[in-house]
Amino acid sequence: MRTRSSSNVYQVENFQQEIDKGVTVWKVLISDPDLAKMQKFVEKLPPDQVSPEWSWVDRVDITSVGNSKGARLAEVLKTEGIDLQKVIAFGDNFNDVSMLETVGLGIAMGNSEPDIQQKAKKTIGSNNEDSIANELKAQFNL
Repeated sequence: MRTRSSSNVYQVENFQQEIDKGVTVWKVLISDPDLAKMQKFVEKLPPDQVSPEWSWVDRVDITSVGNSKGARLAEVLKTEGIDLQKVIAFGDNFNDVSMLETVGLGIAMGNSEPDIQQKAKKTIGSNNEDSIANELKAQFNL
């Protein structure tokens, strides 16, 4: 049985059945309050096939290797003829790191983990404040 929450996102009880049906899976999200259990699961994943990225304290996004926010953003920008160095990206979690490292100005939110802030070129205030709006005003002299 699968529980459908929208046309493209749904919960499955048996992942193999979906694969056997020929369903194209772009991303798998797992969540569990038992973080040690999730960490053990993630550590068993084949690193040459999938890329797990923590997107929240209790949530991991699992995609094919190379299918990250940064890779997808680079592809869209190339298609549109936009120079990566002229792009600003904001992020607050591990699934944003590839995007922050891809663009000209990757900005971490102040309430993100220190490891994320170290990957960014700049850190601003929390995403619970008007930090992004204030940064854009400063960047574009608005």
